[in-house]
Amino acid sequence: MNETNTARIKAIKTEFATPWFSIEGVDSELSPGGPYYRLTCPDSVTVLALTTDRKIILVRQYRLAIESWSLELPAGYVDDKEKIDTAMRREMLEETGFSCGQLHALGPINIVPSRVHNTVYTYVATDCHREPTQTPELEIVLVDEPEFQAMIRDGRYNESAGIAVYYMAKLKGFI
Repeated sequence: MNETNTARIKAIKTEFATPWFSIEGVDSELSPGGPYYRLTCPDSVTVLALTTDRKIILVRQYRLAIESWSLELPAGYVDDKEKIDTAMRREMLEETGFSCGQLHALGPINIVPSRVHNTVYTYVATDCHREPTQTPELEIVLVDEPEFQAMIRDGRYNESAGIAVYYMAKLKGFI
């Protein structure tokens, strides 16, 4: 298998752009019938955050794309020229009002590599504690691990990146 991808890409043209994403047409040897369209987003961070008493911190927010409320792990975009761990701590504090004790990188993932061009940097944060001077942007839900597993099983928690991060943390011994 040939692992070099840049040799196969001839050109990339931005067809539509917003501050949050762009749609790009990729002219490639692999798409001889015309451009292959992809959604390009800034890189982002997602964290499985554990309080000092080992509760998992979730955020509940309305998502227009699915026209429904969603429970998710704290997450967000990495700002231009921002360090990944700085973005993680910032997003955590903004969304939840919690500070991270220790951050442990789990590694990067790609959520929908068939169509979305970005990298999600994943973390576990331990010893998280509420900052009394911070007001969270989102509704906070704290659950223990057995409850989180039940939520995954019965569909109350169905956000794919969060499920992936949870299992990565489990496999690497953080939970």
